[in-house]
Amino acid sequence: MPRAEFDRLAPRYERGSRVMSLGRIVSWRRKAVAALSPRRGARYLDVGAGTGELTRAILGAEPRANVVALDASRRMLRAGRLDGLAHVTTRVADATTTGLGSRAFDGIVSGFMLRHLRGFDLFFREMARLLRPGAPLVLLEAHYPEGRFRRLLFQIYFFGFAWLLGALVTGTFRAHVGLYRSVKAFPGLPALEAAAGRHGFVRTGIERGAWTGFFLLVLAAPHPAARPWAPRRGGRVLKEGLLPAPRSSPWGSERRA
Repeated sequence: MPRAEFDRLAPRYERGSRVMSLGRIVSWRRKAVAALSPRRGARYLDVGAGTGELTRAILGAEPRANVVALDASRRMLRAGRLDGLAHVTTRVADATTTGLGSRAFDGIVSGFMLRHLRGFDLFFREMARLLRPGAPLVLLEAHYPEGRFRRLLFQIYFFGFAWLLGALVTGTFRAHVGLYRSVKAFPGLPALEAAAGRHGFVRTGIERGAWTGFFLLVLAAPHPAARPWAPRRGGRVLKEGLLPAPRSSPWGSERRA
């Protein structure tokens, strides 16, 4: 979706997101921050931060964490009113060319930004550069749920009603047509995992909503102790709970995302 459409959407972006998801987006953001496990004094990046709801959730979990909220749209960041928050720095930049220092972050989180990228390789290359070895990369996205019946219901709801409802609530019809197209064109979890593997990331957890289409993918940044990794193919729907970290994970066998 063009940046200009995000600029138009900015003042009512969060309202539209909550209406379209029937409020479920809030609980999934909490899941993403729980997977990030923010620590006092550590430095985190919210990439594709938009109006900064994940940034606020990180500070809600750990008020003394330091967060850089990065987005390509200056108006989205301004709409979030993040500049006055303690421990928060805002930055206008592209997710694939952030201009930030190498190995500068203890964790990165991204919510509903990946489907707007033209391919994933440049993104994962940049994330691998920014993260300290073994640090978490938490990715929250939405796509078709697994199973024919669930997929059909998702198509009826999202492509039939939700995007139009969001357009009516926000008054930005063209922007929501772009959102509609981005969800439909998103290549899905297998392509995302394949790109992550090409850049040395190790999958440590995954959760898929049985009906909502939301999914949470937790990766560990390249680490000398991690074995070469191949993406999981197929797989089942995981309703509530993440897969345990593999023994090769630099976080250790007992940690859960």
